[in-house]
Order: sequence, then structure tokens, then C-alpha cells
Amino acid sequence: MPADNAWKDILERNFQDFLAFFFPAAHTAIDWSLGVEFLDKELEAISPGLKAGRRVVDKLAKVFLRRPVRGRAEAWFLIHVEVEGRGGPTLDERMHVYDYRIFDRHRRQVVSLAVLTGAGARARHGVYERGLFGYGTRFAFRAVKLSEYRDRREELERSRNPFALVVLAHLEKRVARTDRERQAVKWRLYRRLLARNLRRRGIIALFRFVEWLIELPEDLEKEIDSKIAALRK
Repeated sequence: MPADNAWKDILERNFQDFLAFFFPAAHTAIDWSLGVEFLDKELEAISPGLKAGRRVVDKLAKVFLRRPVRGRAEAWFLIHVEVEGRGGPTLDERMHVYDYRIFDRHRRQVVSLAVLTGAGARARHGVYERGLFGYGTRFAFRAVKLSEYRDRREELERSRNPFALVVLAHLEKRVARTDRERQAVKWRLYRRLLARNLRRRGIIALFRFVEWLIELPEDLEKEIDSKIAALRK
């Protein structure tokens, strides 16, 4: 499964969990009973000319506020999520361009969020500024690096949120050097996944995600399949 399909699948199936894990302030402000609408085709329409880094996937979601804005019957806003590797020097500017293009199209508030999965994502991101003589523009967005969770493994192990497992998968894959070590990592992730009381569709999405993230030779993959079959029995 390509990287964009793996992340797209897990985001769409577990978007509420995604926000609860990475961006809890946004999660608590949303009325989830009104559902989520993904506007990916509209995002594609406004993206020509933007040079991306090692982008994995981006999503545009329409959600509703828990408390209506005064004077507005439909208190909805838009969330733009970008997942990519290391970020790169153009990330801040690109997130700004997406933000104003989305706002110009819909005239609704936009919340912009970035998740950086690469081990080498060291640069600071989250603010774009441009100006001269005291005049200009300042745009802020939320940027999270998975590497920031390296010292929070106990918290990730305890969490019931499926994206804790996503982060663990990325972190543990980085330290595995051989196929056998990667097989051990993959098996631990599967056992954690099967031990958690998750919705069926969430489990399927996570299995697919781990399958994409950690590829193994066929013989080692069959060994894991046998273990999973035995564990299910």
C-alpha cells in the first residue's frame, strides 16, 4: 500500500482520534455528532503551483463547532492537515498559502495542522512571517514531530488512542536494523493492537498502516500470520 493511501485511510477512519491525540484543543471544540465531511477534491483544486516537500498526504475536513458562533446558524469551520517527512524550508510558507486559499474559497475559519514523521525533522515549524517597514503578515499553525514522543513511551503504551500505536510504530521502526528486528517490532505492534478494545474499522485501518510501514520478506511475514492466527484462536 502506498504511503498516501495508508495515511489517508487511517485519517479518514479515525479522524476524531487523530485530533484527540495530536490536537486536543481542536477536538474538544467540535460537535462530532454532526459528522465530518472530507473535501479532498477542493484541496486538489487549490494546490497547483505549490511545491511540496516529502509530503505523505494532506486532508481538508469540514467540521462543526460545539458552540455556535453568534449570528451564524451553521457554525462550521475547516481543518487542513498535512502529513509529511521532515518538513523542509518551504513548509511554513506552503501552509500559509493553503490557509489563505482555503479561506478565500470558503470564507470560513481555517485551522492548519502539520505532522512531521521523519527522524531528521529538526527545524522549528509553525510560524510564517513576511513584512517590510513594520508591515506584513504573520501566520501560525500547529506542527507536531513524531520524534518529540521518544521520551514518552510509557504514555504511548498506556494510551487507548489508536494514534499512540501509530507513533510507536514509527519510533520502533527507526531503531530496528535487521529484518528479524523489524519482524519483532511488527509482532509487538500487532499484539498491542489486538489487545486493545477498538472498533473493527479502526483495527483494520491500523493493521493496514503497520503492514505498509514495516515491510518484511515473505517467509518472515508468514511467521507473523501464523502467530496472529494462533492468537485469535
